[in-house]
Amino acid sequence: MQPDLDPAAAQAQLEHLVAAALSLPGWRWADDLRRLGRETLALREQAILVEIGCFFGRSALVLAGALQMRGSGILHCIDPFDTSGDAFSTPHYTRLLAAQGGGSMRDHVTAMLEQHGLLHRVQLHTARATEVDCDAFGTLDLLLLDGDQSRAGAQAAYGHWAPKLRAGGLLVVGNSAVRAYEADHDGQAMVVETCLVRDGFTNIERGDTTFARAGEQRHP
Repeated sequence: MQPDLDPAAAQAQLEHLVAAALSLPGWRWADDLRRLGRETLALREQAILVEIGCFFGRSALVLAGALQMRGSGILHCIDPFDTSGDAFSTPHYTRLLAAQGGGSMRDHVTAMLEQHGLLHRVQLHTARATEVDCDAFGTLDLLLLDGDQSRAGAQAAYGHWAPKLRAGGLLVVGNSAVRAYEADHDGQAMVVETCLVRDGFTNIERGDTTFARAGEQRHP
């Protein structure tokens, strides 16, 4: 965090980011967005963040804004930006893009980040999660998984990226609450149920968005 940014100012700026983010289409709500902002403010200098599944940038706005508040770090957003996804999600993505005027989803995200003066804090990668060379990013401080919601897609993204988290790094898994899901739309929830304890994650807080810490034994 910038040394001249006091806690009250930080809270006010964070609330501004959350309000702006909630004006964008998406499914991450205020409390989880605030948590993302606070966690990002607490990261080490020059932190490296990866978000799998950007959509219109609701979470990216808060993550990048918090990086800007602290004065260092980079967010990598990885998304095909083509409204593709699991069978349940794709019609909703397509409908929401049409409601925003159509065109390129990546262009919508770029324009939003530019509007908020945050484009220099974000690198957009037009690709699916496993199409990107994760080794090129270095060790991650925060990983947000919210891309392909199918079981196969969510497991593939987790397996590709989670080992890159540093010890103590933060894993964030969207759409992972304990609830009934549409067919093959529960991939994120299954990652939380089957992988996190097995793979040494600690401090697991499960909700609509699940937060967990990478354990020392798997992530040196």
